[in-house]
Amino acid sequence: MFVGLLELACPRRPVIMHIRGWGTYSCEASAIAIRLMQENAIPTQIHNHCFTGTIDQVLSGSAAYHRFYFSSSGQNARFYEVQKSAVKWIPADRLLIEIDSPYLRVRSKRDNTTACVVEAANTVIQARNVTTGDILHTTAENGLFIL
Repeated sequence: MFVGLLELACPRRPVIMHIRGWGTYSCEASAIAIRLMQENAIPTQIHNHCFTGTIDQVLSGSAAYHRFYFSSSGQNARFYEVQKSAVKWIPADRLLIEIDSPYLRVRSKRDNTTACVVEAANTVIQARNVTTGDILHTTAENGLFIL
């Protein structure tokens, strides 16, 4: 079924994958998805929506596709250390920040709106030891490129 859905993908648009978790199941699901995409020569751009994975997932996705993007959402405030470590390994030119409104709100907000993007970026900013301006500029450029 997954390959059939991939065949419907527009070559000029990213395939958006939503594989969540950081345990064995998530790693296996991510590896299977990457293998199926490589075996079927599709797609050219991947957006790993609401990334919650591990360093291994970052490295395997980045090695498989030059345009494999990882987005971090407001749920990253709940990340375990293994997930925070993975955020450090995402290449800067493949990093995205999202709010996934109205879902996955940040901890301190009742509503999830575009005004929450800086708070959603905070875990990434801390993990990567960069400024708010740097991360927002980088991820905005990446977003314009992929979409």
